[in-house]
Amino acid sequence: MIMKTQEQLKAELYAPLPAEAIKPHPTKTFLSTIKPIYITDRMNEVFGIGQWHTRTENILVNDNGTVVNKTTLIIKEYDIYYECFGGNDNGGAGSKGFDLGDAFKGATTDALNKIASYLGIGIDVYRGKQSHAPSNYSKPAPSPAPAPMQPSKSFDDTADRKAKALGALKVADKVATVKGLIAQQKAFKGTPEGADFQSGATLDDVVKNNSIELVGEFYKFVK
Repeated sequence: MIMKTQEQLKAELYAPLPAEAIKPHPTKTFLSTIKPIYITDRMNEVFGIGQWHTRTENILVNDNGTVVNKTTLIIKEYDIYYECFGGNDNGGAGSKGFDLGDAFKGATTDALNKIASYLGIGIDVYRGKQSHAPSNYSKPAPSPAPAPMQPSKSFDDTADRKAKALGALKVADKVATVKGLIAQQKAFKGTPEGADFQSGATLDDVVKNNSIELVGEFYKFVK
C-alpha cells in the first residue's frame, strides 16, 4: 500500500461532496446534514476498502428507546484513532414502527458522522459553504428597520394626555408596578431616544408605537 502525504490526505478528505450527498437535517430543517453512505464512500476512496475499522460499544439504552453508543475509528496505517459518542431513538419507543435495532445503527452512524467531520469530510457543509438548499436559494432579506418616530407637530391638552396615558398604562403589560414604571421613565430619560422625545413627541406617539418607555415618560400626567 502506497502511503499518502498529509497534503494528499487533506486534499482528498476536504474535497466537496456531490450535491446529492447533502440533505436537510431531520429536525432542524434550516441546517444541512450528510447522507451516511457518502461518508462511507469518501473513507473507502481515501483509505481503501477494508483499510479502516470501527468498533462500537453500547453506553445506554433508556426506557424511551434512546440508544447511546461510543464508536471508535482506527486506521493503523496512518496512526489515526478517534472515538466519539452518538445517539438515536428511531422516533421513540412509543412511535409507530419503532425498531431498537435501527436505533442502535443510527447511534453508531451519528458517532461516525461526527468522527468524519474531525477528518474534514464535508467540511464545506459545516462551514456553511455547501447546503441542501437549491442553487438559486437565497436567505430571506432581513426585516427593514422601523422608521424613526417623528414628533407630532401639535400637543394635546393635559386632560386629553392624561386620559390617553391611563389607556396606554392599561396595555403596558411589561410594567407591573408603579415603581417599575418610574424606573423605566428614569432610564429612558438618560438615552438619546429620551432626549429626542423631550424635544416634541406626544402621547399620540406613545399610543401609536406602544412604547413602554414612552408611557413611563408620561407617568407625570397620571400620578
